[in-house]
Amino acid sequence: LARLLPSVANLFLMLGDYDQAKERAREMIDMATEMSSESLMAMAHLIAGRSLIYQSKPFAALRQLDQAAQVASKLKFF
Repeated sequence: LARLLPSVANLFLMLGDYDQAKERAREMIDMATEMSSESLMAMAHLIAGRSLIYQSKPFAALRQLDQAAQVASKLKFF
């Protein structure tokens, strides 16, 4: 499910259903917390930020995107 949720959330973004995308992002955040998955957490904040941009909520979007950047900066890719 953790691998599927980002795809589902992105699908909702492409379809213009931003509330559903944000809801999937919330589920991803909960799941990332339970699994201690920083990569899933970063993706969740990124999707939440993108959905807020499309809803013309730039300040809320920036908070989410900043969170995504902070989490992603801690990731180790090697």
